Amino acid sequence: MATLKVTITEEISIDGVERGSSTNLDIASVTQVDNRIVTVTNTEADIVKFGSAIASGTFVASSVKYLRITNTATSGIVNLRILGTNEEYFVKLTAGNSFILNNTSMDANDSGSQSMTLANIEEIKAITSSGTVATEIIVVS
Repeated sequence: MATLKVTITEEISIDGVERGSSTNLDIASVTQVDNRIVTVTNTEADIVKFGSAIASGTFVASSVKYLRITNTATSGIVNLRILGTNEEYFVKLTAGNSFILNNTSMDANDSGSQSMTLANIEEIKAITSSGTVATEIIVVS
C-alpha cells in the first residue's frame, strides 16, 4: 500500500510581514488512484459517481480518502453540482481553482435548521457557462 502526501502552501507578504502557511497531510493505505483530464462543456455531465461497486467513473464511497477537481484552464468557469440523496449544493471553479474532499459525506440545507444529517455524495456533475474547460480529477481510495 502507498501513502499519498498532500501539501497546501499559501505564500503572501503584507507590509513586509509573511502571512502564508503550509499544511501537510499523509493519507495512508492507498490502494487505488484514478487521475484523468475531462473536457467540460456547456452540457452538464456526470464526472464522478459513488456507489457500492467500482465501475467506470464510479467509486465506492466508503473507500474514498481524497478527491480533487481542478479547473486547469487559463480562463473559463466550471460549475460543480454535488448531489446527495435528497439535496445538492454547487461550487464555482474559476481558472486554476480546486475543490477538495477528504471523504464523501455531505449535507445541504436551505431551511435554516441547525441539525445536520451527513450522507454520502451520490455524484458530481460539471458544466461550463460557455466553451470547453479542461478539468483534472483525482480520486484516491
